Amino acid sequence: MEQLSYHVHAHLALFVEGQPAEVPGGIGIRADCFSWLHTHAADGIVHVEAPAPHTYTLGEFFRVWGRPLDAKHLLDKTADAQHQILAYVNGQPYAGAPEANPLDDHAAIVVEYGPPFVAPPPYTFGS
Repeated sequence: MEQLSYHVHAHLALFVEGQPAEVPGGIGIRADCFSWLHTHAADGIVHVEAPAPHTYTLGEFFRVWGRPLDAKHLLDKTADAQHQILAYVNGQPYAGAPEANPLDDHAAIVVEYGPPFVAPPPYTFGS
């Protein structure tokens, strides 16, 4: 079940050709098990709840979700000569592979497939 020794939250926003794509609630949650990386609601909040501090990545979350993410793939889209995948953290371009993006506490992560691209929207965490 849920581990509360290490508990952080990151926000994930996805855009496909300029349109928001949902990060569903219930990722990583089964009746008999909570993954250390999961969502409760379709609000983009990724919960990292583990027995000890550890740097988890966006790629690990996507593996729990069962969806592809790397420099060439986002969900069901594949980058080609006309399309690319861009990632941002806290409004700044992320230079590494999108799947390597760490799920740090209060990181606002945006991953986009396009064009078109939208400006990374800001996100403010509640208390």
